Amino acid sequence: MISKLQVENYYILEASFKANLDFNTEKKVEVSIGVSKSYIFHATDPKRFAVTMGVIIEPSEDTKKKNYPWEINVIAEGFFQFNTLLPSDNEVQKYITLNAMPILYSLIRGYIAQTTSLGPNGRFMMPTLDFRAMADTEESPTPPKRKKTKKLSE
Repeated sequence: MISKLQVENYYILEASFKANLDFNTEKKVEVSIGVSKSYIFHATDPKRFAVTMGVIIEPSEDTKKKNYPWEINVIAEGFFQFNTLLPSDNEVQKYITLNAMPILYSLIRGYIAQTTSLGPNGRFMMPTLDFRAMADTEESPTPPKRKKTKKLSE
């Protein structure tokens, strides 16, 4: 079944990778992943919007102490469109969390795996995330009003 939400385009906006040269392959790897998102609707077409997603993997001073192979920060942006009537605000929020974010997370996950495979600590495979749990625990069940503050590309 084809989703009501279709991806138009996506890409990496920003990325930084730093290998931990003191990484010990004999010790357990402790991973902490932070994920952020923001979105904005098209200025003239309410069926179109952009989602920006960031993934941070422990960029802090205690990286070596916790045995992280990498410090990573990646930001991706995707452009999406509803191919049917526009859903309610609550449904839009669910589509962003359950459809758009996993698409961008997969892009980021593959990018990180490919890039880190060229480094001294080997490929880093990010864990799978449960976006359903994220959707269930959204801080604000009602998303912000649709603003026309930024015009997305036509």
